[in-house]
Amino acid sequence: MREQTWDLSAFSLGDMIEIGTLLRRLGEESSSMEGLAQKAVEFLYRSLRHHDGGPGIVLARFFKTHAYQALPGELQDIVKQSLAPSVPSPALQCLTLLGTCGLMPEWTTRRASKGHQAIPLANEAVVSGIPMVAALISQLGVKPAEVAAPRPDHFLEFTQQSFNVFLVEKAAGSPHVPAQDGFVIPYGIRSVIGLGGVLTSGEVFAVILFSRCALNSAKAQLFKPLTLNLRLAVLQQEGRVFA
Repeated sequence: MREQTWDLSAFSLGDMIEIGTLLRRLGEESSSMEGLAQKAVEFLYRSLRHHDGGPGIVLARFFKTHAYQALPGELQDIVKQSLAPSVPSPALQCLTLLGTCGLMPEWTTRRASKGHQAIPLANEAVVSGIPMVAALISQLGVKPAEVAAPRPDHFLEFTQQSFNVFLVEKAAGSPHVPAQDGFVIPYGIRSVIGLGGVLTSGEVFAVILFSRCALNSAKAQLFKPLTLNLRLAVLQQEGRVFA
């Protein structure tokens, strides 16, 4: 893929369509959803720039809901530790980090993440307690209970809402963005945008971008073509999630 950058504060619909096409191509070049996820966040981190020439994105993360029984052993161990002494059920849905890229070295590999590698979604209250993800799935027309217990047949009911975006225009002080003092303020996070969709399995994927550029609702709408192409790329790897 050719290296190209775009000013995040001044991009156009044409730019988003071009970026989305490149993201969709990553789906063809990847051999697993995890591989695609990492390539996608690395691409977005490198390509979306601030007008000062530096990174426009401080941190980009790719999550997917995934059944406990289908997680690799290392992630099952994390879930068991977080639920102890309770024993997770095989069908327990977990919000799983598949890709991460950002300013800090520890933000460039999912295995270095503390507290976000696999979050058990034991019930709808837990889903509702993850602000950005809860807000994004609400935009998709999905209820927290349906994330905790997905129904593949439900996918057929909302083909027009199989992907969407969610914007936190002002990150500072927002209840949707935790870690204000340790993350938002020191790293100059201006806005946060979530891109996500529902897969044919009924599971959900979400890409969260923490931006140094201020984004408004008009700019957020330009991300929709990108989100559609990202969903199409993810669907190509739905049969093999982990590398």
